[in-house]
Amino acid sequence: TMASASAAAVAAAGAAAEERAAEERERAVAAAREAERAEAERRVRAVEGERDEARASIAGEREARRQAYARVLELQGNIRVVCRVRPMLEVEHKAGEGADEDVTLFPQPDVVAIKTGGESKGRPLLERFEFQRCFGPASRQEEVFEEVAPLVSSVMDGYNACIFAYGQT
Repeated sequence: TMASASAAAVAAAGAAAEERAAEERERAVAAAREAERAEAERRVRAVEGERDEARASIAGEREARRQAYARVLELQGNIRVVCRVRPMLEVEHKAGEGADEDVTLFPQPDVVAIKTGGESKGRPLLERFEFQRCFGPASRQEEVFEEVAPLVSSVMDGYNACIFAYGQT
């Protein structure tokens, strides 16, 4: 029975050693998890710092863009007058009102000349109107929008603007 007591003591010692080894493994796993958590928190703080820097940079760029637009608008003039001549409607063509090119001329990009119907020295009399920009009958909506896009952007930046359209459609 001494042998069985000795075997029991050896078994108990083995179990205790196994239990210490298991506890040691658990501590090692816990330490590894803690190190991973600390590393993850460090990376999160680094990414948050980069995000904050990016936000500050974006805010600075927005302000620079806003000021640049304000400067562009100031250089172009706070009040601009543009003219868009619409193409003749089908009903006008059918009514025999003539071609719009016969009445409205665009001698320069910022000038509209309209034939008044009279003549002087064998040449038709023209009434000239100057604008900051003229759009002829062949102009597309995209071209007109490109002209007013800076105004739209400045409104989005908090400035006041007015786009006024007048005439027959």
